[in-house]
Amino acid sequence: MRPISARGDGIELRIGRQSALGPIEAWLTRIREFRGKIMYDNGRRPYFCDDVGRYIDAEEIDFGSWHISAHLGSDTRIAACVRLVPPELSSLFKSRRYLGPRWREETIAAMAPDNESIFEVGRLLLSGRVHDGELADTLLAAAIAVGRVFDAGLLVGVAFADSGWHRRTGWVEHPEADRYSSFYGETMRLVSRAPRGGTPEYERLVTDLQRRVEEILPEDSGLAVLRL
Repeated sequence: MRPISARGDGIELRIGRQSALGPIEAWLTRIREFRGKIMYDNGRRPYFCDDVGRYIDAEEIDFGSWHISAHLGSDTRIAACVRLVPPELSSLFKSRRYLGPRWREETIAAMAPDNESIFEVGRLLLSGRVHDGELADTLLAAAIAVGRVFDAGLLVGVAFADSGWHRRTGWVEHPEADRYSSFYGETMRLVSRAPRGGTPEYERLVTDLQRRVEEILPEDSGLAVLRL
C-alpha cells in the first residue's frame, strides 16, 4: 500500500511528544486546534469551541503521548492526525473511560492474557478537505510503527461505531462492549489489533515506517519529521 496524498506529491509526517506539563509547544497547540475544529462538527459538539470562537481539544492525556500529523506536499496545514498513548498513561485511556471499571479485568484481559504492553490509538481525524482513506491508513501504520518501536504487545482504541477507519487495516471490533456517549453523540466501539499482521502489503508499510521512525524519534520530548 503506497502512501498517497490528494495532491499526488507526497506526505510529510510530523511525530511529536511533549512529556511534561508546562508551556505547550506550538505544534501541539496546532494539533489541538485542528482536532477541535473537526470535533466541533459545524456546531454539533459546541464544547469544542470556546467563547471567543477558538477551536480547542485540550486533554491531559496529550502530555506524554505521541502525536502524528500529516501534511500534504508543501501545504503546512494539518491534513490529518492521530494520537498514540503509551502504557504508563493507561489510567487515562479512552477505552477505560467508556468501558467502565471492568475495562482491564475482563475486556482487555481477554485480549492480552499475558499482560502485554498495551498502547491506545485515538483521535484519528481527517480534514474536511481531504477524503483519502489511504491517508488514514498511512497514519495508522505510523502509529503502529511507533508502538512497535516501544515493544507494544497490543493496540486498542475507541472508535465511533460507524466510522469504519479500523476495518481496512486489521483491527478487530468488539461490539459487545459498545457504549453510547452523550458527550460525542455517538456509539463508541472498542477495537483492538496485534502490532503485527494485516495484509502483506500493509505489514510491509508498517515495517518500513518502523525502520525509518526508529532513526528519528526524539528520546523524550520533541518533534521529528518524516517525508514519504
